[in-house]
Amino acid sequence: MSNSKYDFEALVAKLNDADSVTMKFEELRELLGSWTDSAEKHQAWWSGKDRSHLQPLFAAGYKASPHLKEETVTFVKTQLGAYSQNSSSKPKNNGSAKSSNGNISNKNRYQRKPEDIEKFRGEIENFLKETNASEEIACLLKKDLSKTTDMPFYKQETEPEIITRIRTYCKLLINFNNDAFTEKLLSELSKQQQQSLRKLSRPLNKQSEGVIWEHSIPVNYTKKMLLDLIKKKDLKTIKEYLNFVYEKAPQIYLTKEQDEKVNQNYRDTMPEGWGWKTDDPFIRYKKAGIFDELDL
Repeated sequence: MSNSKYDFEALVAKLNDADSVTMKFEELRELLGSWTDSAEKHQAWWSGKDRSHLQPLFAAGYKASPHLKEETVTFVKTQLGAYSQNSSSKPKNNGSAKSSNGNISNKNRYQRKPEDIEKFRGEIENFLKETNASEEIACLLKKDLSKTTDMPFYKQETEPEIITRIRTYCKLLINFNNDAFTEKLLSELSKQQQQSLRKLSRPLNKQSEGVIWEHSIPVNYTKKMLLDLIKKKDLKTIKEYLNFVYEKAPQIYLTKEQDEKVNQNYRDTMPEGWGWKTDDPFIRYKKAGIFDELDL
């Protein structure tokens, strides 16, 4: 049990490291174990300045976004504002605690030292300078790295622009010719649900309560594909692959049980021998035996 009177450990276990989960107030009332039906139904309790009671949730890497009219809360995996100017939302570093399975806990996985953040900012500025990136592209990239999940910027953009944006980043990375930095930047552009590599795939089916947002082509697969094509300086194939993901490989809402079946063999990979130019983008769901269950 956490130090809070609310049982956030049960909530974190229920979220199961998913990218995005929406839950009803009724379900949260049962999980948290202490619910007054007053404070918890107000926006400030979930997203106000004084959110010390939510620290266990932040430590696990989640941001809570309440929908009061629907009486639901959406939990989104986040980087805890690692590049945000507002450091007040960052959890305190209590050492490299380990979870019961011996791995570094989520709390520490999402923490960064200020000097590491500043170093990466310097690397970004050097990258933009060395590649003669335009002011517009510099602005877009910094917004993609801002680590906020409610960016007005995304609400303003038309969807095809995201392909142009990612392709432009890849072109700059080809010119920069630094494999280590390329891998680092692509990782940073895919860690949050609202960032470009994740938003490249559009949602296909309708979201319902208690489901998991899953990419038919895993984001890590796309990241590795782009890394390989950038090393090869193959901008033409990069454009073709980005268009394939945008047009043919959507995001799918799965139940927890369906997601577990897919993850047994293909959590971040595609089946061996699969080729994006000719093969089925839904092959993971078919091999997991859940394709016919999906509302596509």
